[in-house]
Amino acid sequence: MKKIGFEDFDTMHEEEFEILAKVVAKIKNHLEYNEEIEKFLKHLNVHFFQEIELMEKYNYPLTPNHNQEHIKIIGEIERMLDKSPDELLEFIKNRLIPLMEEHIQTFDKIMADYLKEAIKDEEFYQEK
Repeated sequence: MKKIGFEDFDTMHEEEFEILAKVVAKIKNHLEYNEEIEKFLKHLNVHFFQEIELMEKYNYPLTPNHNQEHIKIIGEIERMLDKSPDELLEFIKNRLIPLMEEHIQTFDKIMADYLKEAIKDEEFYQEK
């Protein structure tokens, strides 16, 4: 996974992919995976909430579009929760991971670049 250059979010992304890897391993080994799914959803919701807080704090102009993408991702995941383990595994590998990677490299990268500039400007004006 490529990083977006915003350390907090890069760390969150890495953690989410690590949790998903555990889910995949548990499904493949026919082990209980619901706890890991819950952990993933909780992590994702905290992550999305933190992104929205920063976007609003720094008046990011694409906040509504970005938030809609978050809602779309969560909705797709929630629709898969009652599916069979094999269907969930296929979803994670063929839909969720590519969707997350695309979201990170488009929506999150653009947002991170904007936020880095906004934070730098804020620090500059606070020094004066």
